[in-house]
Amino acid sequence: MTSGAKALRSPSHRRGGRGPVMAVIGVPGQVAASIICLIALAALVLGAFSYTRSTSIVTTQHLSYRQTGTWSYSAVAKGDVYANGVATTGQPIFPAVAPVVKVDFAYRFVSALPTRLTGRAGLIAVLTSSNGWSHTLPMGPKTSFSGTAAQLKGTLNLLAVERYLASIEVQTGQYTGA
Repeated sequence: MTSGAKALRSPSHRRGGRGPVMAVIGVPGQVAASIICLIALAALVLGAFSYTRSTSIVTTQHLSYRQTGTWSYSAVAKGDVYANGVATTGQPIFPAVAPVVKVDFAYRFVSALPTRLTGRAGLIAVLTSSNGWSHTLPMGPKTSFSGTAAQLKGTLNLLAVERYLASIEVQTGQYTGA
């Protein structure tokens, strides 16, 4: 290097000891850049945290409700076997004098929460035998219901049931009755 030539210095060696970034953006720019870096770091940490969490939460709630159902039946009878000529719930039914039984089922759903149920329901009779055989008989058409209660009605012809069981016995050679 000649004595008259000036040496080129890097910005970090300039007077005042300021580095290249300091020389370009100054102190306010460095503060702003630091704040932006901190925000970016916080966003990165928050993003990593939220990525490890589920987007939905499964909770268990104890929903208190009660379902009740009440069966009842009646059959108009011939003769004086039943008081007033009618067999009612709890009494045995004798098909010879009371062959057609009307069956009712009253269903109720009770809950403290607002509830509205809708659907279709009907009554069926299930005939079973001790050998495992079973058969279902519809007792009437299905009916629509809505709200928290349903009233189902059906009819069972006991003489028709006895004839059906007798035909099964003839076909199978097995006794299916009670």
